Amino acid sequence: MLRERFPNYPVADVRTMSAVIDESVSPSRFFAQLITGFAALALLIAAVGVYGLLAQSVAVRRREIDIRLAVGAAPHQVAVAFLLRGMALVAVGLLLGAAGSLAATRVLQSQLYQVQPDDPLTLAVVGALIAVVALVAMALPALRAARLDPVRVLRVG
Repeated sequence: MLRERFPNYPVADVRTMSAVIDESVSPSRFFAQLITGFAALALLIAAVGVYGLLAQSVAVRRREIDIRLAVGAAPHQVAVAFLLRGMALVAVGLLLGAAGSLAATRVLQSQLYQVQPDDPLTLAVVGALIAVVALVAMALPALRAARLDPVRVLRVG
């Protein structure tokens, strides 16, 4: 179209403004996607670690759980006890992580676009996400602890 209207002018590298903007932000977009991927991987590793920690705790305390169930503890009480114990550890981790995040605000500020590093909404949403993932990771071992058979401990004696 430009060449038809202005045949004597040299026209090179004609692109839309969207293409120019996409090209200018593509390195930042790539690094943001890379960091997002690493964050998702870190969240998965943390969930596996929380699951493993609580599963090991259930395995080590199996006899104690059997005895509690045999003397009358309700299965849901056993599950809630394990969930509360695990969530206490998660809460400590969240507090330490939030403090570390706030301490590193100077470094983070140059890497963020239109988000303050000490944004309370961001800290709350990320903390809630981590707490939910940890709760889901702890659910299976806690339910497994609640389903243990107390008759087994009475037979083994």
